[in-house]
Amino acid sequence: MQRVLTVCPYCSCGCGLYLLVDGGDVIGVMPSAGHPVSRGSLCMKGWTSFQHLRHSERLDSPWIRRNGTRTRVPWEQAIAHTVEGLESVRLRHGGGAVGFWSSARATNEEFSLLQQIAWEGFESTAVRFDPVIHTLDHVPASLLEGPRAARLDDVQGADLLVVFGQGFLDHHPQVASRILKARGQGARVVVISPYRDALAERATLHIQVPVSDDVPSAFTNGGDWLSERLRTWWGEAARPVVVYPLKSLPLQRETALLGAFESLMGESGAKVLLLFPCANSRGALHRRAGMTGPGDRALRALVVVEENPAAWDARFRDLARDLDLLVVLDLFLTETAELAHLVLPSAGFAEKGGTFTNTEGLLQALQPAVSPPGEARPAGAILAELAGRLGVRQVDSTSKPSPPPIPVAAVEGATATAELALASRAADDPPQFRHIPDRLRHMWLKDTLLRHTDDWQREHQDRWVEVHPEDANVLGLRPGWMVRIAGDGTEFQAVVRISERVGRGILVTPYDLFEGLVQVERSA
Repeated sequence: MQRVLTVCPYCSCGCGLYLLVDGGDVIGVMPSAGHPVSRGSLCMKGWTSFQHLRHSERLDSPWIRRNGTRTRVPWEQAIAHTVEGLESVRLRHGGGAVGFWSSARATNEEFSLLQQIAWEGFESTAVRFDPVIHTLDHVPASLLEGPRAARLDDVQGADLLVVFGQGFLDHHPQVASRILKARGQGARVVVISPYRDALAERATLHIQVPVSDDVPSAFTNGGDWLSERLRTWWGEAARPVVVYPLKSLPLQRETALLGAFESLMGESGAKVLLLFPCANSRGALHRRAGMTGPGDRALRALVVVEENPAAWDARFRDLARDLDLLVVLDLFLTETAELAHLVLPSAGFAEKGGTFTNTEGLLQALQPAVSPPGEARPAGAILAELAGRLGVRQVDSTSKPSPPPIPVAAVEGATATAELALASRAADDPPQFRHIPDRLRHMWLKDTLLRHTDDWQREHQDRWVEVHPEDANVLGLRPGWMVRIAGDGTEFQAVVRISERVGRGILVTPYDLFEGLVQVERSA
């Protein structure tokens, strides 16, 4: 049996793991004891990261859709049809009508190829990395580089940790582990979140509030919810670190919060550890320069690399129907791939080389351990062939990435007002609750690879809502009951979970549909 060292393809912690290869298949994984991030441990996503590789639904040959029917075609025909379709759109609508989107699971080298094809092949700036979670242009450079930017090891060495958000054990388990170790070594840990999860229960102080629009001013000016203890501890701390997961809040609110962090850092020696959501989200940020482009409605052709926006965005389905050409590179026939004119089977993380950039900026190499199934190819190889056919200058799909540009904050002055957890209402009106979607959990529940990982699917479900016991009593709800949640023109059904981890007047779900006031009633 062979062991091949590579990097986990899920969260941005970037754990090192060994792929255990036997007979040309990956049959298991084991953590790397000497890796600076994993240090001999993996979360459930890491331990099961190999299971999707030989799933029965893996794509193993190119497909083309004609008259609503998908047909297998040779690679030569698929590439030729792709090039012909892209060139046709350029001639009729201009190169700016050709767009390129990629998930944050693509490597830095694949990002570079996409940019090269877009800019040199079409003079198009319609390039998006991490399209579903927006660009990350609003992230201040001072919180990524220099003395204000924390690293993973700073967490365990801090004497005060101020942690925003919940679900760290699921979303960034290596960070959660370091926070708990710091707590065991005597550090004060303050968790600010609406959800009393396992980390909040072990914290020195849990401030259980909706992380709402007034958090920036409250954090910097000492709002009512900012306890006297935290204000005192902040002044006493010699090595304070703020830990914040990006994309856990709506974009406008997140921008204001990051701006508050920047101001706060100027008044103290504190550092901020920004946690990017996916394996190569930070690499995507480094590559985002110039990615402005036209609005989506101006696009007539789109190449999508291992991203599945149709799974959670109805607007994308409308966009896809209007495209002259939609080309999808992916491992599975996702909802987006089902809409595509051409589907090109791509390789998994264990079947290709390249690099990821983890949340603290560490550049790490993927190592190919096995061959992809059937005729599937690494996305970099597919893109390199497209580039050659399109007349783009000589490219190398495995070349080292150039030094990344330092990102600059692009959004300023976002402000908004907070809403109370329980809305004021007339005595006879039905009670309203504040719906707080767990955006990062939603991301993992919709992740294409995890949806094809059997062990993960057995342990997780996405149709639940968590309610405080007193609210459940008012509503007459019991665990396991199905309820209908409606508000702001949106409604969905979910199974009830009852727990004191969530505050009064708040409903927590993994849905990322909207955030606001909702009503709840039992569903038949």
